Amino acid sequence: MNKSVWWLIGVLIVLAGLAYYFHDNRVVLQQASATQESATGAENTQDALVGTWRSTQDPKFMREFRVDGTVTDSYEGVPSATQTGTYASVDASQTDLPVPASALEGMSVIAISFSGEEPLYFSIFTLTDTSLEMIYLSGMGNILSFTKVR
Repeated sequence: MNKSVWWLIGVLIVLAGLAYYFHDNRVVLQQASATQESATGAENTQDALVGTWRSTQDPKFMREFRVDGTVTDSYEGVPSATQTGTYASVDASQTDLPVPASALEGMSVIAISFSGEEPLYFSIFTLTDTSLEMIYLSGMGNILSFTKVR
């Protein structure tokens, strides 16, 4: 095959990858909007978040939300990985998010800020007395799953 055919194949592969990435993130957000089990209202969401949550994907990772609006991320066995910041509910329509506000309609969105860093935005996908699922809006739309420790 000549060089231009290889370039065409490469471009098609890149385009297919981009289409898959954007479609996959849109589907996750649509599913989240359709099946959200969240406390109603920003205040209730913040109240329900209070506690210590252990990641189901990596049990050494913990996230603690306190009633005073502080959040602490820690990693068992690595004290230097512990960082404390703040969290607050935000209005998706009034915040510059990498996701259209219409895709987040009816969902609670929180911003987590650590010292000297840009805020991290999460939508609350599932929030019960024992489980928490957050969609990482600032990144690739990963779903972070937690179980409540206390």
